[in-house]
Amino acid sequence: MKALLLILFSLLFIQTTYSQVQLEISNPQKGKVKYIQEFKKVKVKLIDGRVIKGPISFYSENDIYIKDEIILLSDIRKIKRNPRGWMFLQNAPLIAFGGTLSLVALSMNSYNGESTTEMVSNTIPFAVIFVAGIISPNFFKGYNRKKGWNYKIIRN
Repeated sequence: MKALLLILFSLLFIQTTYSQVQLEISNPQKGKVKYIQEFKKVKVKLIDGRVIKGPISFYSENDIYIKDEIILLSDIRKIKRNPRGWMFLQNAPLIAFGGTLSLVALSMNSYNGESTTEMVSNTIPFAVIFVAGIISPNFFKGYNRKKGWNYKIIRN
């Protein structure tokens, strides 16, 4: 009985791992192929200029589904990965570093008795670092259709 359960769970595990749907992003000119799995966070720019962010799921062979909206693959201008965990690891140090240095600069300036304009000019660079962490830049590469990237939904 234990062997039967082990075989059953192994088959279910293999089926779920190998029968997944993915978005294949390929560039024949460069010979590169990238994959985005289902339920991964993406940022999609459409031909009409709209930007949609959210987890990707696959609706049919030519459609994807993001944030209650069905999008044709032919309507996508650019697609970019947008993982939340990486953004936190990327932005938390910027916020902490910029905030700490701003407080240190303000306390040093007030201790030295400098004027208000000097205090502001000394803390602006650190405030910019702090704001850059809040804005959350995405340094992942986007796959633009104009640069030769093609999109196709594949089933494994």
